[in-house]
Amino acid sequence: MVKVNTNGEGLGLVFPQEYKAILMEWFLGDPTISAKSREAWDYVNEQMAPKTVSRASVINFLNDVGVDEGYLQYDDTTGKGGYHRVYSAKMDIDGFWRYVSQEVNAKLAPFLKGQA
Repeated sequence: MVKVNTNGEGLGLVFPQEYKAILMEWFLGDPTISAKSREAWDYVNEQMAPKTVSRASVINFLNDVGVDEGYLQYDDTTGKGGYHRVYSAKMDIDGFWRYVSQEVNAKLAPFLKGQA
């Protein structure tokens, strides 16, 4: 489900927390990127410095919002300590904005005169 914050700008329209917008801009801006949660956590903290975000917040976002909402995908790899998820974008930034537009338009259509 897409939630739009009309006070936001750019990806902040959909992801009001700074770290979420940074992560999605990173993944959607270059769909060839694939990263484990540690790499994503390092990246977002570098971008937000001197502010920081917890690794748990990044992992939960990648799984809950990214994967469950369908913006990201993952592959399991084995490594030290067992299996690890490697995340990547399912779409590029243009595809993301098309998806958001379609979802919002579909919800608004019943309220627009002459639309069905």
